[in-house]
Amino acid sequence: MKTVQRTLIFIILTVQCLFIASINPAECQTFKSQKISFVAYDATGMQIRNVTFALTVSLADSKNTSNVFYIENHFAQSDSAGLLTISIGEGKSVAGFVPETIPQSVEFLLRIEGIEIGAEKNRKIFVGFTFQPDHGAGRVVQNPKYKIGDNGEGGIIFNIDESGLHGKAVMEVDLDSKLPYGCPDLRVYSDSPVDGQVNTLLITKYCKEDAAASVCYRLKLGGYNNWYLPSISELEEIYRTLFYKGGFSTDYYWSSTECKECKYLSGWGVNFDNSGKKVTIDKDRSVHVRAIRTF
Repeated sequence: MKTVQRTLIFIILTVQCLFIASINPAECQTFKSQKISFVAYDATGMQIRNVTFALTVSLADSKNTSNVFYIENHFAQSDSAGLLTISIGEGKSVAGFVPETIPQSVEFLLRIEGIEIGAEKNRKIFVGFTFQPDHGAGRVVQNPKYKIGDNGEGGIIFNIDESGLHGKAVMEVDLDSKLPYGCPDLRVYSDSPVDGQVNTLLITKYCKEDAAASVCYRLKLGGYNNWYLPSISELEEIYRTLFYKGGFSTDYYWSSTECKECKYLSGWGVNFDNSGKKVTIDKDRSVHVRAIRTF
């Protein structure tokens, strides 16, 4: 079965002097091409190295993104670090035109879609950069896409790296019903305090379909299907960063971390009252659940 991983790049260009008849030509800048570089990541956050992509580049009005006024195609190969470099305005023109001058105080959306060619996986690259060109130096500056508390990636961002591109998101609301941890009479060794993905896979393998982690694993939400039940450290981080924003109940929430010292009868959870206390909960008890995903 082919694995298809959808990938988009959204780039904001702040440009000068286009479509403004009254503008002083001295304030305009001739546009010939704009070189940009970006790293291609797959859906797991790994760089896609030494791979050729067919790219479609389009320019649109940032206030009306359906108003696309230019499209061009490129072929580009990622290097050993996953880096691709193209020059906007030097590709094969498909429709519209690149303006010769760039307007003042007008923003445009630069959208790039790419698909891997000559490979079985047929991957589509995933990056999420926003750019502002430095016209004086001809340099592109990368701006963060997300910060803690933003809505995106199917939920609310509770963890983000320095680039603002990669992190973790939690569902905006609880699952419809409270659920048990599952496997009340079985040790499943899902006891990692940090790796909720591994814990979720173990619980899904050994416990019934109504186990909290199993429901998270099967979840399809916001166009994503890589949800899982957070580990205890991930759940505690959600409490610290989103307690006042996430709309949580002042009640217990499951983590995917089994309590090693409890003879397999309990799992770890967090009380989302004002304490945020880490607690052990009997595995057969049904409590609140929020799935998370990594991007």
